[in-house]
Amino acid sequence: MGQHAFQNFGFPKRDNYSISHWLQSVQGDPLLNHRTTAELPRSADIVIIGSGMTGTTIAQNVAKTWPEKKVIVLEARQFCSGATGRNAGHCKPDQWRGFIDYEKVFGTEQALKILQNEQQTWVQVVQFIKENNVDCEHWSGDTLDVPITPRAAKIAKETFEKYKAAGGKVDHIKVTEDPEKAAQISQIKDAQACYAWSASTLHPWKLAAHIMRDNIKKGVNLQTNTVAIAIIQSKNHRDKWVVKTERGDIECSEVVHASNAYSSALEPSLRGLITPCPHMCNKVVPPKDSKNLSSLKGSYGILLGQDNLITINPRLNGDGAILFGGSNPGQDDFWEWLEKNPYRYIDDSMTGFNSISKAIHEFAVEELKGWSTEDIMRQEETYKHAWSGILGLTDFHSLGNYLDFQASGFVLGIMDNTELVGTPRTSPSDAPNNMTRAIHTFRIRRLLNRIHTHLYSKPDLRCFGKYDQKLDVQNIRAEIEKWRAEIPPTPSNASEELVLFTTEDWYDLEYNYTILQLYRAQIIDHRAETTDGVFFDCVRAAESICQSYRSQFLGKRTSCTWTALHELFLAGLTYLHCLWTSPAARVACGYGKANATCNDCIIALVVMAERWDAAAPYREIFIALANRTMSMMSDRIVESASGNVTSAESENYGKEDLTEWMKIVADAGVLQGYNGLLTGITRE
Repeated sequence: MGQHAFQNFGFPKRDNYSISHWLQSVQGDPLLNHRTTAELPRSADIVIIGSGMTGTTIAQNVAKTWPEKKVIVLEARQFCSGATGRNAGHCKPDQWRGFIDYEKVFGTEQALKILQNEQQTWVQVVQFIKENNVDCEHWSGDTLDVPITPRAAKIAKETFEKYKAAGGKVDHIKVTEDPEKAAQISQIKDAQACYAWSASTLHPWKLAAHIMRDNIKKGVNLQTNTVAIAIIQSKNHRDKWVVKTERGDIECSEVVHASNAYSSALEPSLRGLITPCPHMCNKVVPPKDSKNLSSLKGSYGILLGQDNLITINPRLNGDGAILFGGSNPGQDDFWEWLEKNPYRYIDDSMTGFNSISKAIHEFAVEELKGWSTEDIMRQEETYKHAWSGILGLTDFHSLGNYLDFQASGFVLGIMDNTELVGTPRTSPSDAPNNMTRAIHTFRIRRLLNRIHTHLYSKPDLRCFGKYDQKLDVQNIRAEIEKWRAEIPPTPSNASEELVLFTTEDWYDLEYNYTILQLYRAQIIDHRAETTDGVFFDCVRAAESICQSYRSQFLGKRTSCTWTALHELFLAGLTYLHCLWTSPAARVACGYGKANATCNDCIIALVVMAERWDAAAPYREIFIALANRTMSMMSDRIVESASGNVTSAESENYGKEDLTEWMKIVADAGVLQGYNGLLTGITRE
């Protein structure tokens, strides 16, 4: 995909949007245009923006945990008319296929936990449906992943075997490697193999509607056809927000962004982290009286090799329609078209794309038994009933201020059996539990987000009158110190799964990383009157991060992740930057401590690169920069002793290196979030 997709953001299309299979089937349902109160309330405790599955289930959990809180759910259009109401109806846990990609990004341990979490999530969804008698056309049975090319079969087998060798649970996955048997089981002519495990299909709108109706009974206020157009800080209450809508303003204490692909339209810090991108879903209705068509059972993932996938959802408990989704070979032409029409990235009015419909037609006629002999199934027109939905894409390789800011990851990561879902303490004197530490984690995430919004985003409606950035930084620093002072002790029943919320070292890392983010804007701005104290704080924070990562990785089987790599790299660059730009920092550190800290960072990066090829460019860049910096430190010592150093010589020394260093960084593909730390190194 091109750059347009990762620069786009916008609001949902108000009129003439496409109608999905699910939305078409519930036309006339009063919940679609429901407003709990005729007038929009002017205040609330929590405002949730978005009424899809995310917003609906968040409202459910809030109503359960804090029944006394006033909750408003805003929906720009009809209830659940976004991505949830437009998907292909699968509730399918990935049990092995994504393992290699997850392992590359998050490491082996976390990759296994991600797939385990998918299974746990599916189990709980099915349990909820059954226990609450949810009428959502639910079906559970075998889902089949079927590679239909030799290359796809090879990739599938390699992935499955690597997952199994890493300790992944595979006892419940039925594997058929004989092509003839696989074709018989799957009813796919060119099946090379077949992987089967339990999954579900359902009517997503009806599931969300069941939950929302219960929410409304418990006091949640749903307001459809109400667009949130801006979020600003309250003029009257510093700790509150004002959600501005076309129907009036709502003042509240908390705002939850649950509009997924559209979230970046309202929240600038999500731009580049969550990006809208359209996908198509096609509906095919076979003749009911035909006896020649293959009997598709369950749900399917047709693996075509490369990155292409066709999903199939036969509506076994529905109306008999067959839904085709995924990313088929026709998607490539669609991407090219979007590059030329970037404004369509947020447009769900599209009712089909020729190359996508054509790819489905070709697959069905060639691979599905009996479809080539049925006259109606041979016609391309049969495959052109489609609708569009907007996905919220996440870039795993985000850098700088977006690092560690959680938008949606915790929703899937919090499971009942890990004791994170529960009631928070009502008094500081109560014994801390896992929820206590989870909430404390969210607080530092909010502070990081505030730093990004206030210090690194362009001015927006949040700012009123004269803005005092120096005072704002002081206030944020005070809140960071307060957060650190209030870190709860580790509960005695902390489990391994909750290591994120129970490790003291992790809290120290978060504290020091937040300090670096708070002051980065100051230390890279040569016009700012940055005090020695700020440089000292950055040096101490960077030293601590480098030492901590060396301790975590040296001689231990710690998984390497993008978060760890970027956090360490940022700390290392900040440290070098301070040595170049602050004479006081150079004197305070001295050659010995500076050399030790550089070695800490290098050792950690070397270990990371040995375990993960993606870390190699970062290792090479930092080694080059550290060597030059230590040479500079050595030269400064000699020059200081001889009393023969001039500002012109100092400036030339840095400028000669700067061009080469920037080229190293650019050639390695490191994003521009670090450029400021490099461009300022020659200024004193």
